Amino acid sequence: METYERRLLRPLAPLSAQYAKANFDHVGDMNAVRAVAAEIRRDAVAAGRRNEGELREVVETDATGRRITRFYGAPGAAWDRFKMPYRFVKSFNGERVF
Repeated sequence: METYERRLLRPLAPLSAQYAKANFDHVGDMNAVRAVAAEIRRDAVAAGRRNEGELREVVETDATGRRITRFYGAPGAAWDRFKMPYRFVKSFNGERVF
């Protein structure tokens, strides 16, 4: 059970700034690992809700049972493909600007 809990922390640890390089395989006190695990999970949830990276859908259920859909990620990940390409002015009245 203890090795399982330690293995669960490995992919989440890099998402925590404080414990990004921590190695929990050699920590003897499992209570200390569990206390740190709560902080790592909290940091991982916060990292998942930052507006970075690919756009992702998170479906939550509130207290009344309604489904709430939220999207997290960089807005450009969804909307950049609909943008017009950049255009530059090359000349005014026949005179080159550049």
